[in-house]
Amino acid sequence: MSEEKAFQPERAELEIKGQTVYISELSGEDAIGLGEGKDYIYRLLAKSIVDKDGNRRFGDSPEDIAQIKRWGQSKLRKMISVAMRLNGLDDEPEKNSDGGPSAA
Repeated sequence: MSEEKAFQPERAELEIKGQTVYISELSGEDAIGLGEGKDYIYRLLAKSIVDKDGNRRFGDSPEDIAQIKRWGQSKLRKMISVAMRLNGLDDEPEKNSDGGPSAA
């Protein structure tokens, strides 16, 4: 496996109400722009939701964030859970490929 391919962001596919939603791990560059504050989790989703080719579906505009905030809570929870897991924000310890705990 080439080094470039090995370091590409991971992606997950979710089925929500008959629609496929793709959630991607953020690049280092995108992660830096998340910031903090009350809309942190919505910015995480805006940057993590991609199309089947890996292109972001939402920008960083207040309008895009507001659109995501209007979605149903049960759907948001599923997407947030996946986005947090892919980005190492779920407090689950990472594992090495051999199944053992990773070095901290």
